[in-house]
Amino acid sequence: MRRIRLLLLLILIPLAFVSLRETRAVNACAEGGGSYDHASRRCDMTATHAYEPFMERHGVLIGATLVALAGAGVAVWLRRRALRERA
Repeated sequence: MRRIRLLLLLILIPLAFVSLRETRAVNACAEGGGSYDHASRRCDMTATHAYEPFMERHGVLIGATLVALAGAGVAVWLRRRALRERA
């Protein structure tokens, strides 16, 4: 069970890191009176930029995370099934 938790943690860390990093940057920019440009990843004090959803900017990362979580789920299911058959 410890290995499963570690595996899930390793799968989710990149997504959480990217999300938190962007959230902090956007909040700092907004608090300073600017508009965050997601394309260039910069705070712009002169122009207003449209919001782009996280899914549109990082669809590949989210998709890879979902595939990895599904794979981990299948691995857990197969492991538990094998343990039940042994008993």
